[in-house]
Amino acid sequence: MGIVIREDDVVKSVADALQFISYYHPADYIRSLAAAYEKEESPAAKDAMAQILLNSRMAALGRRPICQDTGMVSAFMKVGMNVRFETNRSIADLINEGVKHAYTDSIMVIFSRVAMPLTRDWLQCFETESHFRSASQIGSFIM
Repeated sequence: MGIVIREDDVVKSVADALQFISYYHPADYIRSLAAAYEKEESPAAKDAMAQILLNSRMAALGRRPICQDTGMVSAFMKVGMNVRFETNRSIADLINEGVKHAYTDSIMVIFSRVAMPLTRDWLQCFETESHFRSASQIGSFIM
């Protein structure tokens, strides 16, 4: 019989995962940085670590990207035996649609300088949402 995965589940899972990793640092990273902060003797280094920890907390609580340039998406996917996708589209198309949803969500837009390099026109995305949303270069690198 096997497991059936619908295309909207793939798209939503990809979009949700990208949103999640854009505003949460891994817990082990936060613990390690906090431990390093406690041991650090240099005031400048301590200030830098404190700022990173504060920014991380603000991003998590506000569910906003940790950094305004979240990079390029690399998708790795393992598909088990007896799994069937309920779709006529390719898996790459579904993943790319999930990436697009994550990068253009109306509540929180994740910025990518890969999709929109920093130029003089780049600042227009803050003035008009349509400039950013029209970027068709949004996609992923799938392995």
